[in-house]
Amino acid sequence: MWAKCDMLATISFDRLTKPYKKTQHAGRKYIGVFLCEEDMEAIDACLRAYLSL
Repeated sequence: MWAKCDMLATISFDRLTKPYKKTQHAGRKYIGVFLCEEDMEAIDACLRAYLSL
């Protein structure tokens, strides 16, 4: 997994959907994607560096 920290966007959580895979029989199978705390801290550090904070 990767994060692109130099392209920021404002989004609404109400408009987000979980990623999914299409299956032959069940239609969509939703996938839960979670980041560990260490990865979130790395993303936060990259965003702060890009924004000069």
